[in-house]
Amino acid sequence: MKIFLFLLLTSSFSFAEVYTPSQIALLAEERAPLIKMHLEGTFVAASQISQARLLDNPIFTLQAGELRSAGMKGGVMDVTINQPVPWPGKRFAEINSAKLLRKISEVDLEESRLIVNHSVALLSIEYAVVSELVKHNQERKQRYAIIHKFLNSRPFASPRQVVEKNLIETQINLVESQMYDLETKKVSLGEQLKKLTGIDDLKVLVNWRQIASPPEKNYFASQLENGPDLKRNQKLEELAVNRVEEAKHLARPDILVGVNYRQENVAPTNHFYHANLSIVIPILDRGQHSVQVAKAEVRREAAKNSLVRMNAMNSLHQSYQALSSAYKSTEIFPISDLKKIDRNFKKAEDSFLKGRIDVSTFLQSDTQIHESIDLAYISFIKYFTALSELHLLTGKKLEIK
Repeated sequence: MKIFLFLLLTSSFSFAEVYTPSQIALLAEERAPLIKMHLEGTFVAASQISQARLLDNPIFTLQAGELRSAGMKGGVMDVTINQPVPWPGKRFAEINSAKLLRKISEVDLEESRLIVNHSVALLSIEYAVVSELVKHNQERKQRYAIIHKFLNSRPFASPRQVVEKNLIETQINLVESQMYDLETKKVSLGEQLKKLTGIDDLKVLVNWRQIASPPEKNYFASQLENGPDLKRNQKLEELAVNRVEEAKHLARPDILVGVNYRQENVAPTNHFYHANLSIVIPILDRGQHSVQVAKAEVRREAAKNSLVRMNAMNSLHQSYQALSSAYKSTEIFPISDLKKIDRNFKKAEDSFLKGRIDVSTFLQSDTQIHESIDLAYISFIKYFTALSELHLLTGKKLEIK
């Protein structure tokens, strides 16, 4: 009976679904329009390769007319079928360009997955941090309410005690304002996560002790080649080089190979069968300017590649400095020490209620503790934000468990 009642009571409550930031990011990837868009782009690129492999359509020509010869008249009909045949190497260059475009689309898809993964994981961390700060401010508000009640309980307040009461009331108003901002932000972040994942009442589970010492900067520098920006520009440079090969084939003649049938309806009826070979000789347009344009594109892509590499290195230096700074802050203000800080504050609160310290000293202690808590959580966010920037540069997902 007790077990039945327990099941009945627990089934009547709805529990929030708990996910880690990495799990939330994975759920968002399945629904992200950005990923779906680039996924379709890879299908388009694959179809372009198949299209490039196809031969041009044959040319069918039908001619009919009247033939007059030596006083005789009769009908005449010509049927010709010509098949354009690409110059050897031209079709290969076109197919190679299509393959490079597919590789570029795959890099775009990879980058879109990284963007969704990192942005949603960081959004989840921010939601978890704001949720913790809301709890912290609720506790501050409750403490102030108790102290305010205590100050109001004094029958005859001296001028100093009136000032102390005013200080507490001002602090309560400040906490109320902070609470409003935090709760508004929490609702906004929660709505964003709901849209991204499709899950109502989602709870983020974060291991606050997972901060690890960052690897050496050279490690990230050695992984830059795996970043989507460098990979994409490398493929764009290869595509530009291949476009030069395509342009060179404009100087090659176009070839048409075909067969012809001719029938002359005079006495006697004449039938003619023959093969034909047509060559379009490039005399006026030999693709000279197209080759020059293609070579200029190669130089431009090479310069762009150098620029992207330089920007990536600059971003790496800045992000690594931010990561090192944030890691140092997490060592000074670890979230794991917040319970100890809270215990110390409760001692200060008890001392105040016993009249051992005044309101100003108590509020100063409260402000310092509040700032320490804020710094602990802000440093946590800054650490993973900088780590995210470094992982994006090196093409890695952001694992937050």
